[in-house]
Amino acid sequence: HADDDVNGMTLEATYFFLGRALTHGSKKRKLMVFKRGVGRIEDRRRDAHTVLSEGRSISLKNRFLHYDFKDLDNFIGRYNWYATREAMDYMRHMTGATIDRQQIAAELGMSYSTFRSAFKQIAGISPHQYFLQARLGHAADLLRDSKLSIKEIAFRMGYDSPSHFCTSFQRLYSITPQQFRQDHGVEADK
Repeated sequence: HADDDVNGMTLEATYFFLGRALTHGSKKRKLMVFKRGVGRIEDRRRDAHTVLSEGRSISLKNRFLHYDFKDLDNFIGRYNWYATREAMDYMRHMTGATIDRQQIAAELGMSYSTFRSAFKQIAGISPHQYFLQARLGHAADLLRDSKLSIKEIAFRMGYDSPSHFCTSFQRLYSITPQQFRQDHGVEADK
């Protein structure tokens, strides 16, 4: 049958809080997986980021209505958690670019101080430190898995100079990029 690979459906979603429909800050489409073993949720504490591992989804014209009867503190905490997860995903995918944390906060509908405070409470470190660790983690992967020179890796990761990259790398890992490569059996740059 032509639809045997359909494992999920997406619906327009309307979220209600304190008796009113939310118009900002909530996802407008929700993926519902209806076959066992073909999807996953990134974090089971929250029903967020549902992903199909196989097959495809279809869009339904019906609406999904979600009524939240929890208190305001719970609602704000959940929003901060979602916003932090979105920011973390964005930073992990932007390790080679310069990011503007003020802009990320604005796009999430928060002041920077609120964003930084919520991020630090959830992630345990500041957005700046998280981005540096993500960037240097990606650099470590490149050092271990590629033949790119340290200079090329430094520039790919958005550093202005190889020496700045080496200083940052050593500060985080307590080892130079050259030593890291040697420890992982990768030939040194020529």
